[in-house]
Amino acid sequence: MHICSYPAAVLLSALPVPSLATSLPPPASPLAANISALSSNVGPYCTSASTWTGGLSLPAVFFKDCIKANNLLFDIEVFTHENANYEFLNAQTSASYRLPLMRTPRRYTFGMCTIAIVNINDIPAGYLPQVPAQTFPQTEVSSYTLIYETLIEVRAACLRGLNRLGWAAT
Repeated sequence: MHICSYPAAVLLSALPVPSLATSLPPPASPLAANISALSSNVGPYCTSASTWTGGLSLPAVFFKDCIKANNLLFDIEVFTHENANYEFLNAQTSASYRLPLMRTPRRYTFGMCTIAIVNINDIPAGYLPQVPAQTFPQTEVSSYTLIYETLIEVRAACLRGLNRLGWAAT
């Protein structure tokens, strides 16, 4: 595991997400998506910034939508891939390891809630609150089980506890 660095981020976000939504390509699957996700070693960090909420307050249905988006990630990726390690990288980056590849961003959306797996280097400057001051690698070795555990941390700390959105890194 490449744990010393934090190249990937798991974000829990509301639609529309003006700056991130326009910079990310469409989801790899027919499912809609708009949360960025990866977390465990950095964060979780919570935010109510208008760039994440579209300037709206979170309606009661948002939490239910996030549970369903969470279930999409679980059903599509965790159930299928479990603890297998993959190298997560964007389409412009060359592989660094001899592992199966997962191209980022990867998004899972239900209703107003989007979960996304994104390399921190691919997120526009200023979008992530509290980004640690450091250089991040272009690729990340992780498993969907670890990503899912990170997502649970973000959901527990931010959505349930503070009714805010959030992110963390693996």
